[in-house]
Amino acid sequence: MNNRHIQTSVNNFIHCGDEYLFVLRHKDKKVDAGRLNSIGGKVEPGENYLDCLIRETQEEAGIIIKPEDTQFLGLLKLEGGYRDDWIAGIFKTEVKTKHIEHESESSEGKFLWIHKDEVLSSEHELVDDLHHIFKEIVAGDSVFFANALINTHEKVEKISISKIPRK
Repeated sequence: MNNRHIQTSVNNFIHCGDEYLFVLRHKDKKVDAGRLNSIGGKVEPGENYLDCLIRETQEEAGIIIKPEDTQFLGLLKLEGGYRDDWIAGIFKTEVKTKHIEHESESSEGKFLWIHKDEVLSSEHELVDDLHHIFKEIVAGDSVFFANALINTHEKVEKISISKIPRK
């Protein structure tokens, strides 16, 4: 029986047109150090996914979003590899401008806007699950449920993705 702690979190794929905002995480971070990931963070006790998304987006990037600006894309469960297993609510938010209140960097890392067609071939290392779900994120035409088995190098060994088309 797996008795690992499950950490809940959110990922917000903020985009302005075809460019997506990523954080190149500082190398001293405990999770995903030196890798590109979206804006996001841990769901706090008593907090729901949407409230966490709004809070984390404002704290991390200084961007204020409203629920109606956001699209829920799915859930991603990561098992193994990290100290905890993770269940992440995946969202996408369109913004009208690439202005970031915190300018080019925050305590989490450096902000980079990357064209959707260049994300998967970026010179920067991505968190590995993005190689498997980024096309789903950009398309946004279904709600997905993904489960990824992660190895000790924090790489996806196996992933399953199920989708519900949007009506």
